[in-house]
Amino acid sequence: MTSRERVRTTVRHQEPDRVPFNLRLEQSLADAVCAELGVDDLPEHFGHDVRHVRLQLPRPPEGVEPIDWAPQPTEDDIATVAEATRALHDRDLAVCGGYACGVYEQAKAWLGDEATMTGPYDDPKSFGETLDRITEFKCAVYGAYAAAGTDIVWIGDDLGTQRSLVMSPEQYREWYRPRHRLIVEHIRSLRVDAIVAFHCCGHVTPLIPDLIEVGIDTLEAVQSETMDIAGLKREF
Repeated sequence: MTSRERVRTTVRHQEPDRVPFNLRLEQSLADAVCAELGVDDLPEHFGHDVRHVRLQLPRPPEGVEPIDWAPQPTEDDIATVAEATRALHDRDLAVCGGYACGVYEQAKAWLGDEATMTGPYDDPKSFGETLDRITEFKCAVYGAYAAAGTDIVWIGDDLGTQRSLVMSPEQYREWYRPRHRLIVEHIRSLRVDAIVAFHCCGHVTPLIPDLIEVGIDTLEAVQSETMDIAGLKREF
């Protein structure tokens, strides 16, 4: 089995020849491991099945507020990612788009943690409009990876703490689930066979049925200290 076949077989809930893997390290740790092993490229050294490509979006100019800066990927941006994706596909590797934070995380970046949590109560109309703007922005970014032909489009939102959810399931279902659904539908409108991976730290067991319902294929990362991995496998 090639790496790409192995990944797609696994996501279809079929048995691969072995478990596919990849390892993502914070850069300073990656540098230290490379130095220890005497290698330049950890994915090559370990034979990772999944490789990553990333859009290079500009940072906001000085003096521009983050909430006023939502750069849209250009055709040239998408073409650059598509070229890198084809080169990896030519080697039979699975390709994952770079992670970009989701609706909830972006709201916190724009509004701050407190305003994001109180927004649904203090000014629900304005808060909803902000989340809609973010959803349009994220559709453009995630959609660029789908248009570029990546096997996996990597979306997400950190919805869990080490012990519980950061909000009630009801609040998630009112404010974020419909927008996650729109994002997934947009990705699939561009690439029907795209694998949608959802990054979420912490304890999110109560929301897994919701994530499945909106069309998520893969949950990443599943923290063993906050969730029962064996139980998740049995149930889901």
